[in-house]
Amino acid sequence: MSATGNAQTEKAQYLKRWNDANDEGLRFQNLEYIGNFKGMPVLVAQKAGVTIALLCSHPIKTASVGYAGISDGWLDLAVDVGGKSVGRIQTFVPPDRPLAPGTFDLGIGLQRDMRGQGYGREAVTLLTDWLFEHAGAQLVEAGTDPANHAMRAVFRHVGWQEDGTLTEVGRDWLMYRITRQQWQAAGA
Repeated sequence: MSATGNAQTEKAQYLKRWNDANDEGLRFQNLEYIGNFKGMPVLVAQKAGVTIALLCSHPIKTASVGYAGISDGWLDLAVDVGGKSVGRIQTFVPPDRPLAPGTFDLGIGLQRDMRGQGYGREAVTLLTDWLFEHAGAQLVEAGTDPANHAMRAVFRHVGWQEDGTLTEVGRDWLMYRITRQQWQAAGA
């Protein structure tokens, strides 16, 4: 089901885990896996030649902050066009604002020369669809600068509704959201 009716376009854009991206201009990639040491989960992460291993008696899902896939609202993906990472899209937990179960905050950033070509719209659609279909989302929300008319148009185009303003991390954000019911109705 798609919020726009057709999540696949001729632009052949895909989302993949950020650490799987191969891009010279965006160096946030990391290698990670969950292992086992004497019956306890171990999160092993590597970035820029540095390796850390975290032995954790607390479930890795709540401690990994997205390194090992979606955990507690955190997921980091690359926006890939023709085998090249051109940006990133993620879900995250805002500072000092816990999210209700089933709520995901979304953020996106594209390289300047890749904006205005529909990649952001497609990435938001694909991730929104995935969150509702596979992650149990009940609500997906995002904030944007009130002056960012392009991002506001993306949200409107994919069926999100404006939902007031929020002051967070020292700035005002215009909030957009889509509920599971709105998403289902758009796909009908």
